[in-house]
Amino acid sequence: MPPSWSACFAFCSLLASAASPIGAHAAPSAHPGFYYFYRHDNAASQQLDARDTEETGPVVDGDANPGHAVVRGENVNARTIYTVVSMTCMVILAWLLGSRAKYLRLRHIFRMNPTRLIVVIQHALAVAFVFCAAVVESGLGLSTDSSCFSAIIVCLVFYVLSKIVMYVFLVERAHALRDPFLSRAHDAVWVSFMLVVLTGFGSIATVAFVYPLHDISALDGKCRIGIPLKVSVPLLAYDIAINIGLTAVFIALLGRALRFDPFAHHAAAAPPPLPAPATGGPPPAADAPRPSLLSARLKASLGRRLAWKSFAGAGLVLIPTVANLGVLYYLNGREQGWLCFTVCTLDVTWAVIIIHCLTTDEVEMDGRAAGMNRMQEVTSSASIAVPL
Repeated sequence: MPPSWSACFAFCSLLASAASPIGAHAAPSAHPGFYYFYRHDNAASQQLDARDTEETGPVVDGDANPGHAVVRGENVNARTIYTVVSMTCMVILAWLLGSRAKYLRLRHIFRMNPTRLIVVIQHALAVAFVFCAAVVESGLGLSTDSSCFSAIIVCLVFYVLSKIVMYVFLVERAHALRDPFLSRAHDAVWVSFMLVVLTGFGSIATVAFVYPLHDISALDGKCRIGIPLKVSVPLLAYDIAINIGLTAVFIALLGRALRFDPFAHHAAAAPPPLPAPATGGPPPAADAPRPSLLSARLKASLGRRLAWKSFAGAGLVLIPTVANLGVLYYLNGREQGWLCFTVCTLDVTWAVIIIHCLTTDEVEMDGRAAGMNRMQEVTSSASIAVPL
């Protein structure tokens, strides 16, 4: 078996053993990641149980499993899985943030346009979330009620902020294409979608903060966190709708911007003559491609590429969100803390990767004239390269 397949098989086995349920009367050797202590009538066994309890941590009596005691906190397999995921995501986020290091100088930050600033903020929020989640999960171990409550608060705060920043990025991108020199207060598209983001997502987030789900199970001592179904279902529907809506608006505005030509009426009235060769030579052919035609072709090609990237990005960014909220709905709004952290970490990191790929082009990255100037430079250079 190749080493890569062996590593995948070992990781899947570790994941399955961490997520497997515990039988009501399982022996300690059956599940080495979990610790069970059996009470006995003799005094020696009771003293041994008390000594082991002091060494391993607080113990909870299972109401549904009388006669047994369970150690609170995450098992070794769960911590190992999340540690691997968090370290991998942190390396990816650090590399993505480092690729934008030239914009992170202090004098560049103050001159940065809103779209670039939003992308940097999203990178920073993702790094902060992975760091805080690793401290709560791998450090505290989710073994107390306070740490379990801290886990759901960390998830909600950074997850909500990351989603809001992503929505604002999509709104700013639409505004940059519609009219980058128009004030945002006078842009109907910007004002409308910002109201939808703040009122819609803000109300859902408020309910999630008011009614968070967090408890330590009396059956296995594991911290389970989540949000009520009355929050997860509207959040999933809202996330899908706002992504599709903003992407559709962006593609429509992109098509209109690429079709717009302020000199079209001049070209229709009298096509510009081809310039004469400066150093002599044969006269230009009558059917030689004109600069205006090449510019139109380049704009059309650029528009199709940006449209496909935006369409693919809108679909890809929804995959982990739908999976996360779908699992949460299947589990009635509660899932183990390590599993919630793992899925949310992958969700946030995946969103940053998609936004990073969408903003590699200056035309789509810049919210003001820089991107448009870059498009003009490309078309102008192509026009100069026309054979005469």
